[in-house]
Amino acid sequence: MNGKTIFDVRDNIQNREYLLDTLCNNPGFKNSDFRDLLEYVLDDKLDLFKDFDGPFYEGEDNMLDLILPTITRLYGKFFITPPTMLKNRKLELFKLSFDIDDFIDYFIDIIPKIKNSLELLDNLDRTNETLTLVVDNYIAKCFHHVYNCEDLEQEFRNVKLKKLVK
Repeated sequence: MNGKTIFDVRDNIQNREYLLDTLCNNPGFKNSDFRDLLEYVLDDKLDLFKDFDGPFYEGEDNMLDLILPTITRLYGKFFITPPTMLKNRKLELFKLSFDIDDFIDYFIDIIPKIKNSLELLDNLDRTNETLTLVVDNYIAKCFHHVYNCEDLEQEFRNVKLKKLVK
């Protein structure tokens, strides 16, 4: 980000708008829900990631620079290219179960445990690959929960109630 941190970008309205416009400019991401999600992360959740400042591996990108692209990847896997094995009501439940706060809690918990797990794979962009694996694992967790759900109506009620309580 040209020497600027994600915190600098967040706090500068012109840079912030440019970043948001850029992330929201891809097909499928040009909607107010996605932009609102990014703004929520920037305004209310970004400080939770401050302990992850710096690269996972020497010479790679600062992990903080990859937070919003990671959120974008997560959003895309829920709403743009969800698992094809989910159909009809299960697909609807999968999308409804999207919870950015739950993902952030998962992320903050899992990253310290797996931070250097790709150390020996020195020909990859290991930081980016680690974040991709985190998103994929979270998606798989949500997929399995919905795919194996036997009482869809009860689960719909549970998810809707959880969203109301927030």
